[in-house]
Amino acid sequence: AGLVKDTDGSLYGVTELGGDLGHGTIYKLTLTSTNHPPVVSNSIGPRTIAWSAQTSFAFAANTFGDADAGQILSYTATGFPGGLSFTGTTRTFSGSATNLGTQMVTVVATDNGAPNYSAVEKFQLNVIAIPPRLTAKSPVGGAASLNLQATNGQTLIVQLSTNLLDWFPQSTNLVITPPLLLTDPGASNRPSSFYRAVIKPCGSPGPLAPSLRPDRASGPGLPE
Repeated sequence: AGLVKDTDGSLYGVTELGGDLGHGTIYKLTLTSTNHPPVVSNSIGPRTIAWSAQTSFAFAANTFGDADAGQILSYTATGFPGGLSFTGTTRTFSGSATNLGTQMVTVVATDNGAPNYSAVEKFQLNVIAIPPRLTAKSPVGGAASLNLQATNGQTLIVQLSTNLLDWFPQSTNLVITPPLLLTDPGASNRPSSFYRAVIKPCGSPGPLAPSLRPDRASGPGLPE
């Protein structure tokens, strides 16, 4: 006998024999599909980003695959450094990392089948501090010029000292779009001037710039 499909997707039919009187019986066939879990198709691999600098990166769309045509994968992530956020719709990590070191980030891809299945991929994320570089030129017209090189997006403080013991802010909260040119209008009024760039928020200074004195272009970085 033929089968009839109901609105619920089930198929109904009638047997020729069977039943209490032997005249047949109605039977129902419920069709179910098998949902296949997603799989990791391509490894994300280790990533390295600069600490305290604005960053944005995404893992590839073909990182995960699913054998079920038409299914949509959604993504979540855990274990990434503070200061970063994850947007699942674009598979993107963004922000400014506040933790130095290596962390293992876990990404979970979940399909929209019934029931839901997931696949997990982990990758190593290295957050490193790249020290800024500050160079200085001797005063011209009373003002010294400073050239600051640093990772794009880092926030820095430039400090000034005359004795390498006591440091005072010269420029604060500089959001870097390298290179950055600064001036110190009072350089010619001091016997010696030393400069250093400090990364916020940890306060880790970069290398010293050469000392500046009115009687020479640049010194060795230490007072005589």
